[in-house]
Amino acid sequence: ESKLIPYRGGYTEFKRGHAIRVREREKEVKKQLEDKKAGKKQRHPEDLVEKIRDYVVKFRFYPPQVSGDDAGGISVHDVAFSYTGKKPWLLHGLNFHVGAETRVAVVGPNGAGKSTLLALIAKLAEPCEGEVHHSRRVSLGRYSQHFDEIAPYVQMSAVQFLTSQELRRFGAGTESPELAHKCLGQFGLPSHAHTRPMKELSGGQKARVCFASITCRKPEILILDEP
Repeated sequence: ESKLIPYRGGYTEFKRGHAIRVREREKEVKKQLEDKKAGKKQRHPEDLVEKIRDYVVKFRFYPPQVSGDDAGGISVHDVAFSYTGKKPWLLHGLNFHVGAETRVAVVGPNGAGKSTLLALIAKLAEPCEGEVHHSRRVSLGRYSQHFDEIAPYVQMSAVQFLTSQELRRFGAGTESPELAHKCLGQFGLPSHAHTRPMKELSGGQKARVCFASITCRKPEILILDEP
């Protein structure tokens, strides 16, 4: 309806109030249809009541294009790290492998180093000891909770960003405006928002642009920092 509906109380009260409002609207829509069938005078088009439709977006990430012995992945060997470059380490003794066909969740309290670990895995930070190795067979897509990917380009529209040389230089985005529109639509960004400057988009809409930007080229591994 392009307007905000206020609800008092907590989430439980919101659900109860919203359910009541949906039922009332359905009664109005039903009466409209009955009046139309009965041949009664119809309302002005601007006064017609429409059924409330909940905003639901479903999307999926593409499976890796390589599998089995060819899947490769990311290997972390004896990695230690601190922002000072010396002990005490924030992270140390890290040894693991993440394949393109696996799903791994990193959990821990605030300040434990989760985002730092993901930055190390993505090679956005250099380990003080050890090494991080990326297989040549896989491509990488990264999402940051702070929208690092789009922060320097908020004057652009989402389509301009997805087709920009800057983004393609990092192995993301696409040369095709048509594919850019398709990717944005798959992540639920309304078509009217595709050509607006990204600085005018909401946080949720910016997140959808980020998801579209990293999945256009169907990377084998996705690193998602608080998506």
